[in-house]
Amino acid sequence: MKETIKKIVILLVNAGIITTTGFSQEIKKDITVVKPYQPVVQDFTKINLMPTIADTTVSSIQYTYRINSVKLEAPYSPRNISMAKLAQETVPALLNNYIKAGIGNPWAPLLEASFNSGRSERSSWGLFFSHRSANGSVHLQDSRSKIDAPYKNTLASIRGKYLTKKSALTADLKYRSETYWYYGITPSSALSYVADSFKQRMQTGTASFSINSLNTDSNKIQYKTDLQYNYHTFYSNQIENQVFLTTNIGKMMSLFYGGLTISNRFYGAAGNNDSSYTNLFTLRPYVSKAKGEWKLQGGLNVTSDKHLGGTTLYVFPYASFDFVILPKIMKINLSYDGFVNSNSFVNLIHENPYIKPGLFGKATSCNSQISSTLSGILSDEISYSLMGSYASIKNHIFFINAVDSPFFNWFLPVYDDVELINFATSFNFKLNEKAQLTFTAQYRHFDMLRQKKPWGIPAITANGAFIYNIRKKIISTTQLYFVGPRYAQNPNIGNTTTLNAFVDLNEKIEYRYTEKFSVFLELKNITASKYAYWNQYTSYRFQVLGGAMFLF
Repeated sequence: MKETIKKIVILLVNAGIITTTGFSQEIKKDITVVKPYQPVVQDFTKINLMPTIADTTVSSIQYTYRINSVKLEAPYSPRNISMAKLAQETVPALLNNYIKAGIGNPWAPLLEASFNSGRSERSSWGLFFSHRSANGSVHLQDSRSKIDAPYKNTLASIRGKYLTKKSALTADLKYRSETYWYYGITPSSALSYVADSFKQRMQTGTASFSINSLNTDSNKIQYKTDLQYNYHTFYSNQIENQVFLTTNIGKMMSLFYGGLTISNRFYGAAGNNDSSYTNLFTLRPYVSKAKGEWKLQGGLNVTSDKHLGGTTLYVFPYASFDFVILPKIMKINLSYDGFVNSNSFVNLIHENPYIKPGLFGKATSCNSQISSTLSGILSDEISYSLMGSYASIKNHIFFINAVDSPFFNWFLPVYDDVELINFATSFNFKLNEKAQLTFTAQYRHFDMLRQKKPWGIPAITANGAFIYNIRKKIISTTQLYFVGPRYAQNPNIGNTTTLNAFVDLNEKIEYRYTEKFSVFLELKNITASKYAYWNQYTSYRFQVLGGAMFLF
């Protein structure tokens, strides 16, 4: 231990001597560079900008709590919510059946009923019945005397339709009964007139069947066939049978669409004093081509008119051209065509119900009819159509009072070759969601060859309708008819008589009390105009008809 202390003291003394000697000497200031200085990075440490936690001790927060349960008393008992279920999509009720009944003057009952099947993917059927009649009197033409002018019209029909994958089949059965009197007599013969001797009762039974393809692909054959049989009976034991058969087939070829229409119309009459027939066979091949905004169609019409007097052959071409000038706004159609129509008693009575019973006229033909139609939609509220045509017609029918009756109360057809210029127009205005206005008018000009005037046919006719719907509860329909002057031949002396133009104003108001029940009121000839459409046949004046309709 002593030796160790001695060694430490010696070392400290020596160190003090060396230090004292160094500070006392002079410092040499010259520097000799042996090797250039090269700095060396000996260590590199990444700078950590994020704070670091040096303490690694984990500390967790502890909470101490207590929940005291309190029972809340509700003043009512809650209702359990039932589990939701998926239901089928609701479909609105199909109200396609109705019964309509009414009564008016002069003793004019009305009854209509329609029954139809419900929704079906394959088939549908329906029943319809209608009866309208009136039992009143009218003033004789140019006289204060009155005459009974009753009429009855009854219709019953059943129809059905069935769909297959490729076609649709339709069938109809109808029965119609129309009864009226030839009351248009001269005032001087009123005392000797016996109404039952001039009673016309026409009964018609109709059976029809049609089949057409449902294929919309024009590259495959498309077809439609209609077959109809009509059986008519008339006053004085007259009978007329009609058989119509029409078939149309077509298919898209490589460059155009080609088709063929074949029709046969048979009219056969029989009775105590008459037995005649007409058979019209028509062959109508055609081709059509459409591209973009235009369509062109043309073909040939070959019609054979076979009758008791022999056979007449009609051959004429026809063509049609459609061009869209402005899409949805303006479209024009130009056509050249012709027709052949039979003038059997049924066809004549539809033109003039007061023709002489048992007539069977010769055919009316036209092999040159040129027409042009301009139509379009100006907006969502306005649509229009303008038509003009020229036709050269052979055996056009007009009507004059027959002189073989002591009362001159039926008509006979007379024929003439005419040139007819026809203009027609129609407009549809939707003023707003409640109001709609429609209007149609027609003007015809005849250039006669043998007859003096176009007997019984007005040059100007027009009609308009204004429909106003108030909250789908009250629907008002106002109709106005205008018929221009007509010419008639005075049966006594043969001179020309002019029938005055007339206006017929009608009003119908319907109040829909519920979706299923409504009441209606019809007012006819509100202005009580005294007019005669056909010579000596004046019409009813002011009429009122009221009733109700029930849908189910």
